[in-house]
Amino acid sequence: MDAMAVNETIRQFLGDKYSDLSESDRDRIEKIQKKHLQNNIALLDLYGVRAEKVGTYPFLLTLNSDTLKERFEFLQSLGISLKEIRGNLKLLERSTITLQSHYSRLIAISMPPEKILKCTRILLLAPTSIEKKLKYYQELGLERHKIVQAPRTLQLKISTVKERYNFLRSLGLSNSQISTHNALLCKTKKTIQENYDFLIGWGIVPRKLLQAPALLGKNQDSLYNNKNYLKSLGIEEGKIFQSCSLLGFKMESIQKKFDFLVSLGISQSQIVRNPFLLYRKISSLQEKHDYLVNLGIKPKLISRYSTLLGYNSKTVEAHFNNLRTIGFRDTDILSYPIILQLKPETVKEKLDWLRSKGLRDQDIVKRPQLLARSQKNLNQKLNFLENEFGFSKDELSKHSKLLFSKLESVKKKLNFLQNLGIEKKRIAKFPSLLARNIETLQHNFNCLRNLGVSVKKISTYAGLLLRDPDSLNRNFCYLMTIGVTRENITDHPQLLSLHCDAFAKALRIFKLNILGLKIADKFNPNKIKHYFSRSQATILAKSKFLEKNDVDWTKNVSWLGVPWQFMIKKATGVQMTKKEASEISKTYTAPLKKKYDNWMKEYKQWCDLFAIRRGRRLIRRI
Repeated sequence: MDAMAVNETIRQFLGDKYSDLSESDRDRIEKIQKKHLQNNIALLDLYGVRAEKVGTYPFLLTLNSDTLKERFEFLQSLGISLKEIRGNLKLLERSTITLQSHYSRLIAISMPPEKILKCTRILLLAPTSIEKKLKYYQELGLERHKIVQAPRTLQLKISTVKERYNFLRSLGLSNSQISTHNALLCKTKKTIQENYDFLIGWGIVPRKLLQAPALLGKNQDSLYNNKNYLKSLGIEEGKIFQSCSLLGFKMESIQKKFDFLVSLGISQSQIVRNPFLLYRKISSLQEKHDYLVNLGIKPKLISRYSTLLGYNSKTVEAHFNNLRTIGFRDTDILSYPIILQLKPETVKEKLDWLRSKGLRDQDIVKRPQLLARSQKNLNQKLNFLENEFGFSKDELSKHSKLLFSKLESVKKKLNFLQNLGIEKKRIAKFPSLLARNIETLQHNFNCLRNLGVSVKKISTYAGLLLRDPDSLNRNFCYLMTIGVTRENITDHPQLLSLHCDAFAKALRIFKLNILGLKIADKFNPNKIKHYFSRSQATILAKSKFLEKNDVDWTKNVSWLGVPWQFMIKKATGVQMTKKEASEISKTYTAPLKKKYDNWMKEYKQWCDLFAIRRGRRLIRRI
């Protein structure tokens, strides 16, 4: 054996690393034949093992070249890359039989092959040692199936695991969290404490931080970069800290999800307002969006109520069916899909509360958005309407639309209307005025004043402020053409809100059926101005009653204007209570009213069609 030749070969191959070899390593290598040594060096060079690595693991030079090659090929057959082998050359110390045995035992305890390939050092541990550590983890209360998913934790000493486990528990992490985020057991106490203090120093509250324990194992530079990146997307720092789990995601992943949400029609403002959407997988977001669209929700509403993308389809379906059973129509639910987020118990509690405030079921189901408002917000508005206007429970239910306006806005409009001269009691009769914007109210008020209607009359007939000014102007001109004077129109401004063709027809009925005039006879509608707002059915009914009792009312038309109770006494001399008089009035009025109302309804529709077809009013003269 040429020891000097072997020594020279080693010196040339290892270079500076030669001096680092121990005496025992040199002795073992010097006993190897030069040819055998050269074969090993050539083989290691073929597999890309650098000389400095061999200097760290000199045993590689002592192995038989065929054995060395066999072990390389076996490890590769398991799926371990050459790069991974070069990074863990100690694997080559083990025989192929030992390696196969260890690999099989790991598979037997349900460790995924891909996890083994990512942490090949686990193949160096004896199966008995692994079982002992798994048993210890289970004694701590950690779930076995999650531990076997993390081979690195099985390389730790039991004493190290115990120390780190107790430290994580002292921070507030549960067994379940430590099981799920067992990679934290591979971090030193110092690293975790520094990260904890670093994140708390940012302003993340401990409760939120403990909901995202993976952050405790992140690099601080990475956390800082991720925070700046999220801010660049438009997410406020406060929102980032509330949804601090986002700090643990890769920036590329966040950007892909952000772009995908935008492609679905979700606005940037909605995304930054609800950053939790960026937790979801793209496939999950697409699936949920498709489900909502197929359910019948318009994409623009999904964009407005994007929080729905955070719910699974089964939950949405259960909530939908619950709302149906209560009485909400599908179209109303789909128009206000925000209520699909409400749990059945929450819906029940809100309904009971709304009922206790006097709102009827039929009014609630017409306005499903009531369920989405907070009780505190609704209570403030209900108290205002009760205390300011003295609304009864029935009136509150009837005008529940006001509950959707901001209280400050309602108060501002109330003051504005009062400054215009509209009395509060009149506003209370038309509370819808408080739902209009101030500019519209001012415009409508100016229009009525321009027509000559006094402030007092506008206050008396405050509902006119809800009417379309163009329609009021057209009606004003039309009333003038059929002979009603400007003075009578401004004294009876309620005429402006009537269907004018129907009003003209009513005048003709009064002329022909009540006064008994002929079509060609002159008729001045201004002489019966006191009957402008009276029901024609009621006037006809009174005339029939007087005729039946042989009273010639034509000499004194004013008889038709007095209440039934007094008219009956004047006609028959019989004193009746208001209730008794009302019963008699119904027997005369009801048939006429039904007939007259049905006929006028048809007539109005016919008039409207005529106006559209001909571009003019139907009746030009009475």
